[in-house]
Amino acid sequence: MKQIVITLCLTFGCFASADEPFVAAYVHLAHVVDGDATEEVRLEAIRSSIESARRAGITVLMPYSSSSSGVAYYPSAHHPESLYGEWDALGAYIEAARDAGISVYPCVPVLTSGHDRPTGILKRHPDWALRDEGGEPIGYISAANPDARSWVVDMLRELATRYDAKGILLDYLRFPNRPIDLDPVGAADFVEQTGSSEYAMTDRGETPWQRYKEKSLSILMTQIREALGETQLALYCWGPHVTRGHYVGQRWDQWAKAGYLDIINVSGYCYTDNYGDKYMDVFRDRLAQARALVKPSESGALFTFCLGIKTSHGAIKDASQIDDYLRVSREAGIEGVAVFTLNTLEQHLDNVVDAGYLDAYAETIE
Repeated sequence: MKQIVITLCLTFGCFASADEPFVAAYVHLAHVVDGDATEEVRLEAIRSSIESARRAGITVLMPYSSSSSGVAYYPSAHHPESLYGEWDALGAYIEAARDAGISVYPCVPVLTSGHDRPTGILKRHPDWALRDEGGEPIGYISAANPDARSWVVDMLRELATRYDAKGILLDYLRFPNRPIDLDPVGAADFVEQTGSSEYAMTDRGETPWQRYKEKSLSILMTQIREALGETQLALYCWGPHVTRGHYVGQRWDQWAKAGYLDIINVSGYCYTDNYGDKYMDVFRDRLAQARALVKPSESGALFTFCLGIKTSHGAIKDASQIDDYLRVSREAGIEGVAVFTLNTLEQHLDNVVDAGYLDAYAETIE
């Protein structure tokens, strides 16, 4: 492993070069561009979205390339279905953002394709799907299946090449947060690798089952890094707790130390809704522990956090809370922010612009 780490660091560079402060925003394209509208109306909606980003002080936009159900927002050679047919919504958004001087990192829901039921590519390849406790396929692509991994790598290579992407944000590069079984090929490989056909889907910690899941994801991460060359890779993760004995099996700390990642985007979804009055203490601790997990001497990856305006975990109550999150993140040694999402930020846009929250933050991280 040490030799692999050294080689990859020399090949790809264990650092993230930043031409501008990383003040980013995710974008749900399906909430911007109406599939039933004329092209003129679609382009105007894109221009309006990018103008909102410019006003807010966003320097990087991260439009989703597809839905979590595997429906692409561009005419893809890999996804079976595109929401806009042959019209390239993602390409139009990227072009308009670049014209406005804003960098773009397409965001990819890597392994989810339907969540509870197979959709998208998994309708063509149900054999690639993970299984639930009853043995039924679910809407997650198995990282333990070599053919599925090849499809993922080719799909990402297509994106990076087609749009000459400076970077790509990897989302859902993880197992589901619940007990699952592997696809048939992966399950057979587990038996061959471990010599045991007995395991519990609830096994975590230092168990062969947990280690195999983590290894499968790490193999895929390695293949992605090797295939995408100089394209910067960003990763969304939940935080430090998923790196040890967690169902999702995401050893992002190892990936960062190996030089695979240029940007780590840690979830900041801490609200009064889910943590009560101590929400900011939980937020502070999560970021500090994540930052401490990979020391600057071990990786040059840029540490950023994901500021959720409105999520399934909760929502900010007032625009002034944005400034609180930004201040605490700086204290924790975090070097950038990704707003989730630009769509939901727009309801607070005038207050954010008037107060200059993101502009002031950008000056502190330049």
